[in-house]
Amino acid sequence: MRQTGALLLLPVAVSMALSGCSSGPSMAQWAKEADRVCAEINAEVEALPKPGNDLATFDAYIGRIRQLLTTEQTKIADLDGPDGETPTSMAEYLDRQLELVADLEEAAGDGDGMRVRSLLDQSARELGPMGRATAKATGVTECATTGPVGGSADTTAAPTSSTTPAG
Repeated sequence: MRQTGALLLLPVAVSMALSGCSSGPSMAQWAKEADRVCAEINAEVEALPKPGNDLATFDAYIGRIRQLLTTEQTKIADLDGPDGETPTSMAEYLDRQLELVADLEEAAGDGDGMRVRSLLDQSARELGPMGRATAKATGVTECATTGPVGGSADTTAAPTSSTTPAG
């Protein structure tokens, strides 16, 4: 009788052992949740009034973008990821995106239009391919694929002048 009970429990034990091999949701489940977060943030970004053609309004605009992207990064990091962590490619993409946005905000605040244009070009060169690779690796369709500083969306026109008074 003991042997029969042990044999009956064997399939249950094997099933439990196999299901314990992976923690967290599947990549597809994680991507769906990440896309929900990104769609929400993308909608907020798209709803922002477009900046004027001066560094002062661009500085305010990019500051708001930075706040939204920081929120996005936090929400995605808080998701229960495959194997318990945010996929590395997504974490690296979000980190780099925020670094470039901070650089843009600094350049705009300094009134450095040439640096702003250079950083926008750099963002398109780096974040576009990086975002596409991240999307391919993780299965996301909303994250890392659109936005003013990377992905496939048109980039925001670089401001050409400063309306900030000198001195």
